[in-house]
Amino acid sequence: MKVLLVNPPNPEPPPSYFGPPLGLSLLSAVLKRRGDEVSGLDFDRADRGSMIRETLAAARAARPGLVGISCQSSNRGAALALSRRLKDAHPRLPVVVGGPFATVEPELVLRRSGADWAAVGDGEETLPELLAALEAGADPRRVPGLAWAEEGETRFSTPRPAFEALDSLPYPDFDLFGAAENLARFRRPQADALAAAWGPPGRRALPVRSALMLLSSRGCVHRCVYCPMSLETGAPRAHSPRYFARMIGHFARRYSQRDFVFGDNYFTRDRARVLELCGDLRREAPGIEWICMTRADAMDAELADAMAAAGCREVSYGVESGSPAVQRAIGKRLRLERVPAAFSATRAAGMDAVLMMMVGNPGDGPEATRETAAFLAGLEPDRVLVHTTKVYPGTGLHAAAVAAGVVPPGFYEDDDHRPPVFTAERTLAELDAMRALLPERTLYLEAGAGCVNGCCGLRRPAARAAGA
Repeated sequence: MKVLLVNPPNPEPPPSYFGPPLGLSLLSAVLKRRGDEVSGLDFDRADRGSMIRETLAAARAARPGLVGISCQSSNRGAALALSRRLKDAHPRLPVVVGGPFATVEPELVLRRSGADWAAVGDGEETLPELLAALEAGADPRRVPGLAWAEEGETRFSTPRPAFEALDSLPYPDFDLFGAAENLARFRRPQADALAAAWGPPGRRALPVRSALMLLSSRGCVHRCVYCPMSLETGAPRAHSPRYFARMIGHFARRYSQRDFVFGDNYFTRDRARVLELCGDLRREAPGIEWICMTRADAMDAELADAMAAAGCREVSYGVESGSPAVQRAIGKRLRLERVPAAFSATRAAGMDAVLMMMVGNPGDGPEATRETAAFLAGLEPDRVLVHTTKVYPGTGLHAAAVAAGVVPPGFYEDDDHRPPVFTAERTLAELDAMRALLPERTLYLEAGAGCVNGCCGLRRPAARAAGA
């Protein structure tokens, strides 16, 4: 069957290109292995009008048997509008909307989009089974993991279990979205040299480089209330070290790509697995560089050295708060006594250590923030990122925010991509004052695409306090 997959615009795309949409690329590979003819449109850095015009034109020209649209809370306005326009123009064209927002808000998605189905949960089995049902003239309502509108109500099929056999998947079909062209277009070959030449004395500077983002695992064992995975009940799932290392090596060779982002929420959860993976990466993908994020109580000197030897250049640590009371309130329960050693080990291994903090979580306040500031003294991170707590659908924090009026009735009917700030306990002014107690420290250097020997195109997009 002909299938068209669409990635709607990101209202605030990041400055660096981290490759094509991973979920849709993976679904394309699964469908192509089934024998389907797949085309894709990536509007990540486009506008809504262009998305609608080009998708309608593609639907007229290619006449697909199904259109799949990815939907997150941030791009829900564009995703749902596209589905509605497609159904208005082609009433008989099957449309399915999937992704995180469709999983947590299927009723809203179906009502606003006019789509035939919302895919709830992992799609690697749901989408092929839906296509098989359509081809056979079978009832799609028997396919697990789907929701649909019927007689004014939202109906659900059998819940789709979390996909476990990650190593059975083909590699993501990044070619569908022009990965080679975009990676070459956004690559910054002079970034490292410029960072060394222009960085502030005594402090390393992060070069803003584009990279290819991949996941070695899904899920997390912790249930931090602000995290979109906080309401998940299943155990984490992971690729085997050999599979993931071979996949990285494949893309490194295919795209002559050196830079990668390992997007796992908790990369070093399984210490033995990461040590094995680092050995496999050295054999399968020598010369690559990568960044990741993890918990500071899941890092030690041996692990840091192994990661650095395998190409890791930066580790981001979500410490969030130095207050034990706040750690308990948010469900993170970080072992704070292990944080200093993690930062020391990271820097000693030659990697950048990024400190990520939050203000405004449940239980947080000026006293807890001052406690955090005192706790952080002496860590010497290369960068400090301070965020105000936001409320996302599907999080443990969401119900409390709705009850407190932080998320007003009908909020998701609007297309505002900005999540509400959690102000159930502190006002915005109080949160700003708390944030000022934890100054950010960031220096980005980016070389323009045409820069030669640092002669032009140098930009400093962000340089903030703490002596930067």
